[in-house]
Amino acid sequence: MRILALHLRAYGHFTGSSLDFGAGPGLHLIYGHNEAGKSTTLRALSSVLFGYPHGVVDGFKHDAKDIAIGIDLLGSDGRALSFVRRRRGKHTLTAIDGSALEDGALASFLGGVSRDVFEKVFALDHHRLHEHAKALLADGGSLGFSLAEAGSGIAGLKAVLDKLKAERAALFLAGGSKPKLNHAIAEVIELRKNARRRTVSPTDYRTQEKRIEESDAELRKMREQRKTIESKTVRLQRIGKNLPLRAEHRALTQRIEVLDDVPILPPEFAHQRVKAQADLAAAREDIDVASAAVADLERRIGNAALRRFPLMKTYWGGALRSRDWRRSALSSRTTRLIFPSGKPSGPSSIPRSET
Repeated sequence: MRILALHLRAYGHFTGSSLDFGAGPGLHLIYGHNEAGKSTTLRALSSVLFGYPHGVVDGFKHDAKDIAIGIDLLGSDGRALSFVRRRRGKHTLTAIDGSALEDGALASFLGGVSRDVFEKVFALDHHRLHEHAKALLADGGSLGFSLAEAGSGIAGLKAVLDKLKAERAALFLAGGSKPKLNHAIAEVIELRKNARRRTVSPTDYRTQEKRIEESDAELRKMREQRKTIESKTVRLQRIGKNLPLRAEHRALTQRIEVLDDVPILPPEFAHQRVKAQADLAAAREDIDVASAAVADLERRIGNAALRRFPLMKTYWGGALRSRDWRRSALSSRTTRLIFPSGKPSGPSSIPRSET
């Protein structure tokens, strides 16, 4: 970056002053009497590039709200930038036309140089030279440290280096074991040893992989066998639950087979059976009445002298034959009522009586 011009619009005792350094490269020497404003101009350059310090240093002529400095810059890539920096206002950094600028627009021209580095390396004045001399004496007169400080912008470089050495010793010592890095290195070495011990050769890896595949195949086979066994177990459990019913079914089947010769009753048999039972009850009542009448007649016959009355004997003999016929007819009727099919399963339960 090169400075093309510096415009002291309102700063220190300057008003509307400018320093034009031209567009071409070269060495520019600014000189003047004491109190001419050389140091003021140097502070103005630092303020316009990095901002004004917190305290108002050069505001003895202009109010803080009126202080303004302009500058024209040319970047190493050929880009140009002109802006004005004011101490106060809504937009302290503006372009020449008054439009606001972001601080980032200037950062690319500064190349990462901070205010402290700029003032210690590129903006030396009497006060800063005096401070550097004091630091030079404090560091033991080492010219190398002083030049390094001037080049890097770091004051007290020797003290900084001593501090860095102490920090380095706390981190690492050749042949040491307590510093953090030494301890970490020992852990890394041990981990590498463990890694080597646990490393599997390609041959062992392939062997183990083959075993795993065989184990997986065996596992799948065992799972299939387990499914088959579970299926058979469920089937046998169902059969076990049905065994009592199977025995009962077999017994009922045998009982049904015994009844193969039993005739199939008609659908109206229930009604016929009820009617037959009613007729049977009525027939039994008739039998009881007839039996009573027969008993009475037998008693009366026993008392009669049949030998004296041959005609009566003939009469009563016909009556007895009539009684036997009625009794046989009544028995047949009762049998038909009880057994409509005509096939009684045993002897008749109808009581027999003499007429």
